[in-house]
Amino acid sequence: NSTYDDLGIILNEEGTFGYFSSDRPGGKGRDDVYSFVKTAAPIEVYVYDALTGNPLSGVTVTHTCAVGERITPNDGLLNYDIKTNSCCDFTASLEGYESNTVEGCTKELTNIAVRVEIPLEPSVRIIMEGYVYDQLSGEPLSNTLVTLSGDCTEDDRTVYSNEEGFYSFPLQRDCCYKIKGSKPDYISAALEEQCTLGFIEDTIINVNLYLQPVKGFAGTQGGPTTVVKDPKTGLYMDTRTGKPANAVVDGVTYQEGKIVSGAPFFETSPTVFKDGEPIPYLLHIYYDFDRSFIRKEAEPELEKLLNMLQENPQLIIELSSHTDARGSNRYNKRLSQRRAEAVMDWLVEKGVNMDRLVPRGYGESRPVNDCVNNIPCNEKKHQLNRRTEFRILGCMGCVDPENAQISKPNENPQVDPCKGCPF
Repeated sequence: NSTYDDLGIILNEEGTFGYFSSDRPGGKGRDDVYSFVKTAAPIEVYVYDALTGNPLSGVTVTHTCAVGERITPNDGLLNYDIKTNSCCDFTASLEGYESNTVEGCTKELTNIAVRVEIPLEPSVRIIMEGYVYDQLSGEPLSNTLVTLSGDCTEDDRTVYSNEEGFYSFPLQRDCCYKIKGSKPDYISAALEEQCTLGFIEDTIINVNLYLQPVKGFAGTQGGPTTVVKDPKTGLYMDTRTGKPANAVVDGVTYQEGKIVSGAPFFETSPTVFKDGEPIPYLLHIYYDFDRSFIRKEAEPELEKLLNMLQENPQLIIELSSHTDARGSNRYNKRLSQRRAEAVMDWLVEKGVNMDRLVPRGYGESRPVNDCVNNIPCNEKKHQLNRRTEFRILGCMGCVDPENAQISKPNENPQVDPCKGCPF
């Protein structure tokens, strides 16, 4: 209404067109009849808690079709008149909640309000944190590059573990993440499917990483790892470190003192090595008698090796196969070579560059016990000698070209005379 006498308003059925009388200036007489056309349509904005469904008061609402803000009352409702055939982004913000934006559009003139519902999710603080350890010694690893990647973002995030081996990342809700630890002279390890789906409370996700060393020292061996169960805690303890076991023992994987499946580390081999030499790791691969083809039950172990090679795309490994002492030396060496090559062929078929794989069959030449020729042994001791291992030999592109020793032709070769040669 104006400040003059505006009387007798009449609207059409849709409320988009009408008439009224008024004595305002500009008319032809004292009271004149005016017509009008409505150019805006109503929009009703409703803001509510996404978890409870209850309306939220005190929410600041802004929209892109005008400047300014409004605050929701107790019923969570705000009403707007928006120009027809317009679309506006309505943004709702409230402390303790994640802001949310929803589009509302007025496509045609009507008295029925377009309803725009804006759910607000409570703010949740999610942290992934943990420690990086040397898997063999149990000691924390400082200055380890820890990389976080997720399906909610294209960019990876990285931090370095501190002196205690600790790292931390803030996470988003409803995402799945992969965490990876990398350090020189260690095999990189990664854990996937660390997800925050459906989290509604502040949460800390503890994820420890265990990196296996490439090289070792004599004290690293100390005989095979043994695990005992603590009757008080129910955890399996590593007798070498006195800590919850993080190892593979007799094909059983322990992580944080619990039996698990799918852990990314390998069992150390009983094969003896010297200080500074690559550590041999066991592959639990078994063959039919006198055969070299890969059996179906060996594939999970090969998949684990494949994953390790994919996470460490620069590493070159030796694949070594060993037999027990039964049979001739020559035959056992040939059989073990075929078995090592069968592992290589399986990995190459899965996409691993052959240049990264060195298959070697050692036959019965490297026993880990006293079961040699003509020595009676039980089957368990023979089995310890029948084994497949891998160890890290080096890496692709790790040699500085300036320091590489490149073979060159001898400038002054010794030439022996050829007696009786026709030339």
